[in-house]
Amino acid sequence: MSFIEARQLRKSYASADHEVEILKGINLGIEKGEFISLMGPSGAGKSTLLQLLGALDRPSAGEIIIDGKDLSRMSDKELTLFRRRRLGFIFQFFNLMPTLNVLENAALPCFLDGKSLSSVRGFATETLERLGLGHRLDHRPHQLSGGEMQRVAIARALVNKPSLILADEPTGNLDSKNGAEVLSILKNLVKDFNVTLVMVTHDKSAAEVADRKVQLLDGVVV
Repeated sequence: MSFIEARQLRKSYASADHEVEILKGINLGIEKGEFISLMGPSGAGKSTLLQLLGALDRPSAGEIIIDGKDLSRMSDKELTLFRRRRLGFIFQFFNLMPTLNVLENAALPCFLDGKSLSSVRGFATETLERLGLGHRLDHRPHQLSGGEMQRVAIARALVNKPSLILADEPTGNLDSKNGAEVLSILKNLVKDFNVTLVMVTHDKSAAEVADRKVQLLDGVVV
């Protein structure tokens, strides 16, 4: 069995007078330590699939099994703990807390899990230093460049030592130079941390950095 198994995955949403089917029977296997890019035009189902893999939503039908755990059999509380402790998320618009400094933003998932800053300060600081932000620990987000903010978001995704990181257009809000740096960082982190990374992108050059490209069209893998 692959590290991630999506089996006959379907997702529909009810509109005013009919049901809209977004995913139409996705079958996908992803191996441990693999870097996957999800590509496809708007409306293909990329973000919907990412949300399901991230336990942010439930499928209408089908199964998602991650590291032997069937998400469909988990309660809402179990899914919350699974997201918090096993997954890392990177977003296009960084989603940093403006009132927290760089170190506190990176450690935020640990705060949500009831841990103190002192218990994770070492690893969070080490990760930020590795990402070239050791001199920025006390800075607030508004004092950072876009590339720096995204590196803080990457550190935040790593702080709980997840087995899977999900990235939604991580270079979409960056210029080409910063985008290339972020992609290089992600590529290296997959190897160094032995983490699985699934990235949604519209950028063909960004997708080339991944180990494998998965193309979606009209809710199916093509």
